[in-house]
Amino acid sequence: MDPRAFFTRELPARLTETGSRAGRAAVRAGLPPLTIDVEGEPWTLVPEPDGLEIAEGGRAGGIRARLDRTAFSSLVDDHKSTLGLSVAGRVEVAGDGGCFVSWDPILRAAIDGREPFEPGSIDLGDVDLAHRFAPDDAPADMRAFLTTAGFLCVESVFRRDEMAAVSNDLDRALSDAAPDDGTSWWVRTNTGEHRPSRILNFLRQSPSLQRLVGDARFLRMGAIPGEGHVHSDSFGEHFAEPSAEGLIKPVGVREGISDLGWHKDCARGGHSRFCCGLTVGIAVTGADEETGELRVVAGSHRSNLPAAGLSDDVDLPVVALPTRAGDVTIHCSCTLHEARPPRLRERKVVYTGFGLPPRFADDDAPTSSDALARERADIGKMS
Repeated sequence: MDPRAFFTRELPARLTETGSRAGRAAVRAGLPPLTIDVEGEPWTLVPEPDGLEIAEGGRAGGIRARLDRTAFSSLVDDHKSTLGLSVAGRVEVAGDGGCFVSWDPILRAAIDGREPFEPGSIDLGDVDLAHRFAPDDAPADMRAFLTTAGFLCVESVFRRDEMAAVSNDLDRALSDAAPDDGTSWWVRTNTGEHRPSRILNFLRQSPSLQRLVGDARFLRMGAIPGEGHVHSDSFGEHFAEPSAEGLIKPVGVREGISDLGWHKDCARGGHSRFCCGLTVGIAVTGADEETGELRVVAGSHRSNLPAAGLSDDVDLPVVALPTRAGDVTIHCSCTLHEARPPRLRERKVVYTGFGLPPRFADDDAPTSSDALARERADIGKMS
């Protein structure tokens, strides 16, 4: 993508419709000017109360993001977000790197017209957010809840003996894992243990899980939205083959990643391309406050919120999702969520999911599981 053509023609044309919303959001967030330096050609976006000003060259007092044309194209086309480029090491930021990441919803508002979040903008109606479903409840009721809240919990989808078999497979996969094998995340605990916390290619290693994801009970979960979702990946991305990740949540992690803070599964990019996928958590063991259950921000899938972190002005309710072995949690891939660290006991969970099948006109070939697993392996090296 030619940066001059984008900043002098394409973006100004889009800002006639999107600029006022994007500018207000940037000013409200207190963001400084952002200079995007594409192979030595800098352009600056300056927040104004009534829009975004585009200036050729850099600006003092702002932040500067240096990237090549391929990374620039990935950012504009929403293949990669500001966070995704940072994680992949494809951008060099002079100034506050956190501010660069925080610019992402502003860029998406300006380029895609996605309405930025404002307090009071999401109405959850009279939905009982604590409601839990049974597997044979009416799909229409589940769909209405998922559409409004962005998540749901279905109790007793699988039997305890089936979860015990998956647990045994996970134990074997964890014992076979090795640091830097490219298919696992590792952590160090307060007691000095160095142990794996996530197996990225667990579906390939678990015959028990392979049987379950082909079962009608599991496939019924993907049919809830009524949009033709197919079994894909724990982040709902366009995979060439389905995948699932097996997680164990140790107590007292002091180094490495086990429990992710507030984030959307499209935080690294791709919302415009593969959302809304469904992330499915299969409770291999139960989860509660002591073992670190999943928490979600109800309704956050319906707004252009920052895809990482939770600011104080977000007036949406935080809902904890305790589970028992065999329960299933489902959340939209763009629902803000976190896993709290366990306090007393560790737990096990499998994450897989459903993605929308590519449309006829899509130009994105499905990405191989191996390629995306390598990207996720790199995330696991961050602390």
